[in-house]
Parts: sequence; structure tokens; C-alpha cells
Amino acid sequence: MMRVPGSRNPKSGAYVRFERLIGLDRQRRVYTYSLQQLGESLGVYGPEMRPTKTGRRNPNFRGHVHRWYQTYIALNQLRQLRGGAFSDGCRHWACYILALVQTKIGTKAADVERDGLNLAKQCRPPLNESEALDSIRSGIRAKRNSSESRRL
Repeated sequence: MMRVPGSRNPKSGAYVRFERLIGLDRQRRVYTYSLQQLGESLGVYGPEMRPTKTGRRNPNFRGHVHRWYQTYIALNQLRQLRGGAFSDGCRHWACYILALVQTKIGTKAADVERDGLNLAKQCRPPLNESEALDSIRSGIRAKRNSSESRRL
């Protein structure tokens, strides 16, 4: 297995470095270039290397929230592409996914229900309140069940 120079091995945390390129000229003399010299001659410069992580992880880091926030943005973009509403056949899923995503990013259940009901009213045709609440509450419950959230 070969790694690309400048990449990082996630198991060891070490960066892969390329030291020398060795070749022969026409007179069969050995010559070498460092990767930096070769890159400069081709006009290619490597990226800045990030330092490897050391020490303790930040206990306030919440990368999973950012991941679900991106899904929330994508859902709203899809909603806008569809004219601000979801059609018959997608309405239940839209309410379910909205509730799941909002719950994952930390929105309170009452606010999730309110937003989900607003979405249901804007659907074509509008989703009735009891069906919408069933989908919304399933999405809220799915936060605790990881197999449900894998379906997305």
C-alpha cells in the first residue's frame, strides 16, 4: 500500500513524507531531487501541514451537531427547490426528517413540533395534524435509536 505524500495515516497519526526522487542522467550518473525541489520546478507547492493532535480532546467539541446542521440546511434547500413545500408521497418523510434533524441539533421538542406542523400545512396537499404529529414524534423518538437515524 502506498500513501500520497503529504497525507496523514489516521492509525499512527504520522504524516507521509517523500524524501528523495532518484534517477539517472544520459551519462548514467545518479541525481536526486527532493519533493520540494521537484514541486518548485513544476510550479506546484504543497499545502500547509496541520500539526498532529496531542493531548486531551476538547470536552465541548460537538462535531455531530455540525453534521446534522448540514443535513438541516440541505433539507431546507430541497424544500426551496420544490417550491417551498413537499408533495404527496414525501410529506410524511419530510416531517419525520425535519423532526429528527432538529432534535439532533438540540432544538426543543415543542419547537420541533411547531416547525413540523408548519411544514405539514405548507405541503401539497396539506398533511392533516394527527398524521403530521405521528411523523414528527417518530422523528423525535428516533434520536435515541441509532438504527433509525442510519436510514438517512
